[in-house]
Amino acid sequence: MSDAEITVLIRDAAEVLRDEMRRTCSRLADEILDRPAFGSPEWFEQWHARDTPEGRRRLADEHLTKMRIYTAAGVDCTGDAINAQAMGASNDEMAEVCGLTSDAVIAKWGKFFGCLGAAGA
Repeated sequence: MSDAEITVLIRDAAEVLRDEMRRTCSRLADEILDRPAFGSPEWFEQWHARDTPEGRRRLADEHLTKMRIYTAAGVDCTGDAINAQAMGASNDEMAEVCGLTSDAVIAKWGKFFGCLGAAGA
């Protein structure tokens, strides 16, 4: 097998691993937060309320929990930091779950904040 073929296989394997990590982290966060089973009436109720203040808070809490899991595992949580901030999580909340200061949160992810149209504080 050539180096180019191995490189393609490694790239594909890395993508499979990233996808599996995202699915596993989401499942673990749902378990930690005692979320309703996918497709259940309770799940649909939360899904339809996702754009309400309570729904956005639920989503912020989900992303904050995923940030805690990723941080504990030594995995980058930039995507969830962006989404947590977009759902209304504060820099202080993100700092707390990642063991950072608010200034460190801004230094690390501030360039992304606002890219989804949220204000962040």
